[in-house]
Amino acid sequence: MNTVTEVTPAPRSAPVAATWICLGLAWLLFVVPVPGAGLFVGWPLNLVAFILAIVVMSRGRTAAGLVPLIMSLVISPVVYFIGLAIFAVALSSGAAYGDVGELFMGVQANGLPEHVAAALHKGQQITAACTGASLMVGSPVPEDCELR
Repeated sequence: MNTVTEVTPAPRSAPVAATWICLGLAWLLFVVPVPGAGLFVGWPLNLVAFILAIVVMSRGRTAAGLVPLIMSLVISPVVYFIGLAIFAVALSSGAAYGDVGELFMGVQANGLPEHVAAALHKGQQITAACTGASLMVGSPVPEDCELR
C-alpha cells in the first residue's frame, strides 16, 4: 500500500510595508523643494514601489498590492506636479536662494576699458550703464558697460 503525502510550501511573506514605505518616501521627495530630489531619487523610489506592489500581488495578496500599484500610477504624478509648484513658489519668493541681492553678487560687466576694470576691487559697489545682456546659469551678463 502506497500513501501519498502532499507537501505544501510555507507561504512567503509579501513586502507590503516596504511598498508603502518606498511610495511614501517618493512622495516626500516629490514635494521637498530641493532641485533633483523628486526627479532623480523620488521617481526611482516610485518605480521600486511599483515593482514591490507587483511582487505583493504575485504572492497572493492581490488587494494589498493593487492599491499601491494604482496609487503609484495615478497619485504619484499628481504629487510630483504639486512638488513642482512648491519648488516654483520657493524660487519666485527667493526662499530657495536667500536674499535676491545675494543672487546677483557675481554679475560680470563686460565691455569696460581695461584700465577702468583694473582700478576696481572685489566687493566694491559700482553703478554701470550697459546695453544688451544675456543670461549665464540664471545670472545676467551685461554687455557694453560704462561706469557712472
